[in-house]
Amino acid sequence: MVHSNVTRVAAATGAVALAAAGVLAMGQGTASAAKGTYTWSDGNDGLTRTISDVTPTTGETITVWTTIQRNGGVVEYVQAAKDAHPACWQYVQGSAKVKDSAHAVESSNTGDANNQGWQRVTGSWPIYPNINPRTVWFEFKYVIGADCPVGVPMKGSFFYSGTLGDGNENNVGPAVTVRGNSATTTTVDPVPVANVNIPVDISATITPAPSAGTVQFKDNGADIGTPVNVNANTGKATTSWTPVTGGNHAITAVYSGAASYDGSTSAAQNVNVINGSGTTGSLSGIFGS
Repeated sequence: MVHSNVTRVAAATGAVALAAAGVLAMGQGTASAAKGTYTWSDGNDGLTRTISDVTPTTGETITVWTTIQRNGGVVEYVQAAKDAHPACWQYVQGSAKVKDSAHAVESSNTGDANNQGWQRVTGSWPIYPNINPRTVWFEFKYVIGADCPVGVPMKGSFFYSGTLGDGNENNVGPAVTVRGNSATTTTVDPVPVANVNIPVDISATITPAPSAGTVQFKDNGADIGTPVNVNANTGKATTSWTPVTGGNHAITAVYSGAASYDGSTSAAQNVNVINGSGTTGSLSGIFGS
């Protein structure tokens, strides 16, 4: 059997699958933790990836278990497993386990070219198709860093190798979405008269004023420039906008969120852009020639 490099089957599973994964009794966590599970197949191997809390807040510790179960064929010896994760997840030193036993990390990386960190363990763990042990599972703990985006789903990857080949599963779930502690409201400030091809400042206010984060302004859904930082004292973000067409423009602002603050999107602020050509509604029509 040669492992595939793509995820072929993915679905949420319940208690039966978790029991087969050998993790039902592990990492129960608090009542508010939202555990998530993702499964896929790789030849005669069935894999289950479980995360203790898929909606954590900044600074919380989550546990990731990935189980490999042999469902057919001949015995396989798993010899290495690498757990990859967003670089903003901070590995908890000494937390790696294999089948509930502490295991040293053979190598690690805090962030590679794909903006992923990873930890790798090695050994020799047999899994049989018809007798025990049919499974082997790997456990790692991570702290959700302050640089993790709020409200943006993040996934990891899992790589393993053994006597029957390699299994490289990129971008597997379950997705983890960091939540803020404080809800926010974003409002686009009233926009003064705007004219085609003339820059004008547009601003948004985030309430309560967050400690960090950015705002992406949009014109009829299209990005206006790049995200701009929010002033932590005033909760305001400002950018320069040069409209290129006249008529009505719906300006919105999307706040990214930050540690302890949820992201939010404003209602549209409708701005009538004057074409400046001297026709009705132009600058000459307002101020005179």
